[in-house]
Amino acid sequence: MARTKPGVLVFSGGGYHDFERGAELIGQALADRFRITHTTKVGDLAKVSGAKFAAVVIYAQGGTMTDAQAKSLEKFVSDGGGLVGIHCVADCFTASNRFKKLLGSEFATHGPITDFQVTVTDPTHPVVARTEDFQITDELYTLKDHSDYHVFATAHWQGVDRPMGYERRVGKGRVIYLANGHDPGVLGNRYFQRLIQRATRVACGETFDAIVRAGIIGYGGAFNMGLHHSQLINDTLGMCVTAVCDVDPARTDQAKVELGDTITTFNNMNRFLRDGEFDMVISILPHHLHAKAAVAAAKAGKHLITEKPFCITLKEADQMIAASAEAGKMLSVFHNRRWDADFHLML
Repeated sequence: MARTKPGVLVFSGGGYHDFERGAELIGQALADRFRITHTTKVGDLAKVSGAKFAAVVIYAQGGTMTDAQAKSLEKFVSDGGGLVGIHCVADCFTASNRFKKLLGSEFATHGPITDFQVTVTDPTHPVVARTEDFQITDELYTLKDHSDYHVFATAHWQGVDRPMGYERRVGKGRVIYLANGHDPGVLGNRYFQRLIQRATRVACGETFDAIVRAGIIGYGGAFNMGLHHSQLINDTLGMCVTAVCDVDPARTDQAKVELGDTITTFNNMNRFLRDGEFDMVISILPHHLHAKAAVAAAKAGKHLITEKPFCITLKEADQMIAASAEAGKMLSVFHNRRWDADFHLML
């Protein structure tokens, strides 16, 4: 039976922004994780209590909210619901002191639409974990000074680091604000789409505490790639190396020296895939063995990332993709140049 998606109410409307398209893009960012209901009626924000909705996402400007409506929304969050505010929500329902206190911030002013960097200031926060600093073209909002929140992303403007993302706790619930999002170009930005989804998941109570365990196959000495991948994995929040396989016992002995006795080692791939305690295989084998390892990993129920090249032939690629699809597991290739400017241009 398919898992029931949590419900999210998306409220949009107001001036100065393309709220119709904006709501579509927010829904696009959330669709694979949540059941979306869209509204433009303020009164609906006072009807979210109960089991129907896990969170409310507000992308709106201006408007009025009665104290009773604000009190109902406040109770929803305090009882464990989530509230995600995007961009101009800081300039929404400005006559409601209760709503402004719930959100935790208030619009001050903004600069022109320009290109600027969003800096991750707390890489341990689940909204931005494993997210690099990124450039975006947007309207940079500044907020009136409040201290009752935890900032996880900023942008530097007029000599000051401005909050671009923060979280605050209200009773049993969470409020998360993302300051980006002026127009469809920003709301459709792949980095920001991920932040919208992550913010909503965190607001709904997800903790992201799970650890992805990785098994390295091919700890050969050439370029010391086994150690290189292991260090990248162990330095990444939420990941760790738990097993290493190489046909040469000298290399698995070296892995123990470099990674510690907490890892388990194998000199046979079949035993590695059968007995190793890990979720994902990192394949650093010679090129002609990439396809064999990928298909075997999929049949063993493991996700797999293979070093470049992906494989040798188109037939091998088709076999790898088919095996992973049948197993319902991730398959990808480690290509350390994909963040270069020419690759970004093609994307």
